[in-house]
Amino acid sequence: MDGVRSNLGWRSSWWMVLWTGAVLHCSFHMALPQSDVIPIEVDPLNPTETEEVLMSPPIPSSKIKFCTWYIRQNGGEYEEIMTVYPNGDERITVYPNCTLHIKELTKKDSADYLLVEGGSGFSNFGNVTIQVLDFVMKPNVTVRPSPFLMEFQPVSLVCNTAATHVSWFKDDSFLADGQNLHIASVTRDNAGKYQCQVSNGITTLDSDPVYLSVIYGPGKPVIHPNDVCKEEHTIIILSCNADAYPGPQYAWYRDDVFLDNGPKLFIEDFSESQAGVYVCKATNELLHQTMTSNIQHIHLKKSCVSGVTVTGLQEGIEGRNTSLHCTANGDDVVYSWTKEDQPVVVNEHVYFTHDGQTLNFNPCHRSDAANYKCHASNSFSSGDSDPFELIIIYGPDPPFINESIDLKEETISLMCVAVSYPASDNEWYFNGQLVVNSLEVLTRKIIPENSGDYSCRAMNPISKMTGETNLEIDMIGFYSLISEAS
Repeated sequence: MDGVRSNLGWRSSWWMVLWTGAVLHCSFHMALPQSDVIPIEVDPLNPTETEEVLMSPPIPSSKIKFCTWYIRQNGGEYEEIMTVYPNGDERITVYPNCTLHIKELTKKDSADYLLVEGGSGFSNFGNVTIQVLDFVMKPNVTVRPSPFLMEFQPVSLVCNTAATHVSWFKDDSFLADGQNLHIASVTRDNAGKYQCQVSNGITTLDSDPVYLSVIYGPGKPVIHPNDVCKEEHTIIILSCNADAYPGPQYAWYRDDVFLDNGPKLFIEDFSESQAGVYVCKATNELLHQTMTSNIQHIHLKKSCVSGVTVTGLQEGIEGRNTSLHCTANGDDVVYSWTKEDQPVVVNEHVYFTHDGQTLNFNPCHRSDAANYKCHASNSFSSGDSDPFELIIIYGPDPPFINESIDLKEETISLMCVAVSYPASDNEWYFNGQLVVNSLEVLTRKIIPENSGDYSCRAMNPISKMTGETNLEIDMIGFYSLISEAS
């Protein structure tokens, strides 16, 4: 049988518990008051060890407030087994160890509870207060109009719950508080797992997840790899990818002729006949929308621009003609030029010939000195040459002479300056005669004998071009200045 227990009805007061205990501790040999005999049914009549037995009286009437079972063994005294209260609350159980168990709690069970434990000549008391919280059921989420949405469509999520504190989570990250979650215009970033969470301050429950799917795209497809130039007889694998939900359908075309379906295109044993313009198209079948990739040229490597090279004399002499010539491998190559990474400006002495392949300087000028590049291209490929440094030899321009007088040393110094590239070699002449071992600065004593015609002659060491400037100096005039100063 189940363990013996007592059902304590809450209509019984604590004094009834004490009174019952007092009765139970009286000698059972006392004469019982006039009472009816209760017929008791035993099942089974002759129980066997390890079995169980039921001793069942008729169902008590409403007048019966309690019933107590006693046991007497071998002719001894009767001893109490348990007292129960038949008309008590069936939700409430008091166990033999005085534990109170209340099932199916309601808000009415919020109360102060008193426990009295009694014995011979003593009583113990205890009390506790119970506050029954609101029952929290597991919430569920309703999505309107549907978990499957077109991009930019509005959507509302409702957390079905009686709880007052509701929080929303997307992909397990906190999103917002409130029973309703509204998104005015969904985007692809709103797709994911949504849950609402409710709490009564003690218990927290999460709804089952709902998944929002946002239908969008396709975006513009992209072809990988984007290499244009391929070796003959190689295997080429092209991939096409476009951002869309659900995943798009792909189709491949070469020169506007359909080739195949699928995200990848396999080209085996690549040859000239397979060269051309490739595109892939991505279609979202739910939205009936199609996007086309940028064109992808694929050609034999020998048809692509390569080996762009500039040739010509690296040094030009100002006033003379010079030119630079560009060559490149490939089909239908077109040429253009840059000067210090800026397009070459054509004028009366700078122009192109041979369809832009040759850059002419007729004649060249010192301002033409720069780094030049040739850019070669066709409809599907291009290339640049290495920088070509064009050096222009110029000068010397007519030199000019600077004079400085040192009154203390009674000398005059003459400096000859000539604009030239490379720097000019300068010589001094006095009255038509070369001044031997003269330096860049010629220093002369201020004496009458040094009066005369001084000349600076500058020569470009490469072009051998020369320039000359004459200066007549009257030393007697300078000498008078020295006399006045002293």
